[in-house]
Amino acid sequence: GFDLRVAHWARSANVQGDSSRQQLVDELTRINETPLMLAALATYGVGRLAGSHTTADVGLHTLEALVLTTSVSQVVRGVFGRTRPRVSLEDPFDFRPGTGFTGFETRSFPSLHTAAAFATATALVGEIRVRNPAAAKVAAPLLYTAALVPGLTRVYLDQHWASDIVAGAFVGA
Repeated sequence: GFDLRVAHWARSANVQGDSSRQQLVDELTRINETPLMLAALATYGVGRLAGSHTTADVGLHTLEALVLTTSVSQVVRGVFGRTRPRVSLEDPFDFRPGTGFTGFETRSFPSLHTAAAFATATALVGEIRVRNPAAAKVAAPLLYTAALVPGLTRVYLDQHWASDIVAGAFVGA
């Protein structure tokens, strides 16, 4: 199906490219829940210290979205126990219920990288819409496009099936 077609395409030599592409993807995949939460927390802290209610609000609301999204995603991952593509190369339907709580290799569904990126984008778009609705028309497509990057890197690295990315985007948004 869809997951296998995307995985085969992502594993192809044309997509994998050379070591410089691999290095770029390795750097981009570091965009995940931890640095996004730290950035949101720092934004909140800076806003509080500077006396900027708007900055503190943006940081707090983004942090709240990330904590909720990460929590929900971790529970779903633990319960479903879907194996990562690099473990079950040709079987996107390899689920081992309950094992996602203890094993990294069975935490594929949904993609936490994608969920965190979409939670961040959604929170920021919401903040922009409240403060400057006209700017949201430009910012929303840019933020959601950027939110796709972590998920695409995870498919490239054979860490997630394409449907994990779709599910992560859904949970995060």
